[in-house]
Amino acid sequence: MREIFSDREVLLEFDQKQQTALLKEELTGQAVVVSGIPLDGILLKLDVDKKGYKLRSSYFNSKMTFIHKGCDYCLIMPSRQAVVFFELKSDRPKGYVDQFFASKIFMDYSFRLSGYMNCCDYDYGYVYVLFCTKNNVLLTSVSKVMQKKIENKCGKEIVVKMPGFPKGINIDKLL
Repeated sequence: MREIFSDREVLLEFDQKQQTALLKEELTGQAVVVSGIPLDGILLKLDVDKKGYKLRSSYFNSKMTFIHKGCDYCLIMPSRQAVVFFELKSDRPKGYVDQFFASKIFMDYSFRLSGYMNCCDYDYGYVYVLFCTKNNVLLTSVSKVMQKKIENKCGKEIVVKMPGFPKGINIDKLL
């Protein structure tokens, strides 16, 4: 799977020894450390702020913004058959529903490409995580985080995990 992604800006390294990754919102400087990442994890930055990266494909109309949306980060965990999408927002989150759905569609396509190239099928579950300072005031338990069912404009529903914007969180708490 790793081989289909660009290693210049999209494919990110994480601390293999500590099994942690620093996810950072470039506009605000806010960051969260995600721990407990499996060694086979593949971390992608889907929101690269450089020319040419916002456009998913030149085949698609650049004015159709939904097509080219994406959340901030994506963590593929083959050993857990899970994909976690991370969106980092300030206190006024908006647009994240479309970002999650567009990211899922992009990853579905990526899995199909990789599956064809490697003669295999992928059957991964998706997890959606919104890090947002607005939710910092809401208490979460040691083992669970707040979650909310959200529909897109077509009536499709996803469950978004909302742990606030902690300094650090273990991936197991989000799964």
